[in-house]
Amino acid sequence: MLCPACRSETLAEDGVCRSCGLSFSAVCPNCQHPNLETARFCGACGERLDQVQPLGERKVVTVMFADIVGSTELIGDNDPELALDRLPPALARMGSAVQQYHGTIMRNMGDGLMVIFGVPHAQEDHALRACQAALAMVQSSRDNGIGLRVGIHSGEIVAGVPDKFTKEQGVYGAAVHLASRLEHMAQPGDICVTESTFKLVQGSCDGRALGHQDVKGFPRPVAVYRLIGMKPARAPFRDAVVGAYRGRDAELAVLHDAFAGAERGEGKAIGISAAPGLGKSRLCFEFARVARERLVPVQEARASPYDHSGPLQPLLEFFRNFFRIASTDDAETARAKIATRIESSVPHLMDDVALLSDFLGIRDAQAAAPAMDPKVRHARLVNLVASLVRDGTRTPSVIIIEDIHWLDEASIEFVSALVNVVHISRALIILTYRPTYQAPWTDGPGFRELRLDELRDEDVSALTRDLVGDHPSTAPVRDRIVERSGGNPFFAEELIRSLVDSGELDGGRVIMRHSANRRPRPCRRRFKP
Repeated sequence: MLCPACRSETLAEDGVCRSCGLSFSAVCPNCQHPNLETARFCGACGERLDQVQPLGERKVVTVMFADIVGSTELIGDNDPELALDRLPPALARMGSAVQQYHGTIMRNMGDGLMVIFGVPHAQEDHALRACQAALAMVQSSRDNGIGLRVGIHSGEIVAGVPDKFTKEQGVYGAAVHLASRLEHMAQPGDICVTESTFKLVQGSCDGRALGHQDVKGFPRPVAVYRLIGMKPARAPFRDAVVGAYRGRDAELAVLHDAFAGAERGEGKAIGISAAPGLGKSRLCFEFARVARERLVPVQEARASPYDHSGPLQPLLEFFRNFFRIASTDDAETARAKIATRIESSVPHLMDDVALLSDFLGIRDAQAAAPAMDPKVRHARLVNLVASLVRDGTRTPSVIIIEDIHWLDEASIEFVSALVNVVHISRALIILTYRPTYQAPWTDGPGFRELRLDELRDEDVSALTRDLVGDHPSTAPVRDRIVERSGGNPFFAEELIRSLVDSGELDGGRVIMRHSANRRPRPCRRRFKP
């Protein structure tokens, strides 16, 4: 093959040129052009290459093993065809839970599954997704009279290595074996997770410590937790202390300038577009923190890919925040808060108090909303939202709606109404989404898109020093983290966390999360050079 660098016919099948020695292992998925293994974009067509998983890529993921309890007894000595009637439906239910939370089934053992969250595509919340999937599959199986055992561990693996016999993409590493061991240790109906997983999800999940357990093949006892269930949802970073923020000064300046315009009555809508792990949520958190310190009202809502409680859920969350309705408020108190807020800011909308109360599920039987066509009702609610932002924000305010690429169509209509009137309000609306999402209001007045790129190497290096210290003994590992992370702060932090768990890193510091859904955790070991 022709080498793109020296133009010699010496490029081998492994992507290494026998003449110049350069490695062109990153093959563009669009035009099949070979590129340097460190390239982020194709040199021929410009296609992004960082979404392609190279052979032997090291990644921090969450591994799950789930096994049907008593599968042998389930079949017994009966005709083997009975297995087709009993096991596949159970496995299908397990697979549906995995699919719901976007996991990847790596292996089907006939009576169990091996699943990985975080491959082939990066997932900032891979540990949380694994726990939610495990809870869903255990509940579904229990409802159908079948017990499961589940083991979960988060750690570093090598992914994307093709098996020479099956030609499937394999994954290797101690993390796979530890998750498998945990599944064998679990009691029927239990979900066992390691400490490394539980520390990533403890803000969202309840668990019970089972102590340190001896695990075959592992030299030291492993701290194990039994997963019990989910806690009420919390916004990322809320009430958490976070470390130094690196590399986003320009983006923060854009948000502060936009808010200065909102204070003058020239509201803005800022769309933050970025790939997973680049810090959309952290950017919102940093800006919202400063706004709250200035006593600026901040309303937040978040869409979820696996929230099946119904359409418009993020908008319901937004309304409850807007009217300061607490979870402990009874229906009468909540209705009074709505009426007081509307009467003081948009009194011409008092006729819609009953409609809004009905929408929020706190209807008053004595003053029910009038019956109307669903389309008319929806249109009035959309108009109500627009009016609240346009006329009801007499003081500057901030509205943050995250992950709008997961919103349902009805919710998108409400967001569109907000964006369309924001330029004549005193509000700053911040919307976050993936680069693949095409917003319908990009040409609207007052809208600006802000794209987050990968951090520069010097910013990742500074972030790494913040987390592990700048002792000379940590220099080699810091350089390795900068190289492997590719400018993604989430990947850098995951690599650091993995090294801490393996005992290679310490610094006497607290590791602070830069990306979404992460909590601070202590570093207790020193790097072994």
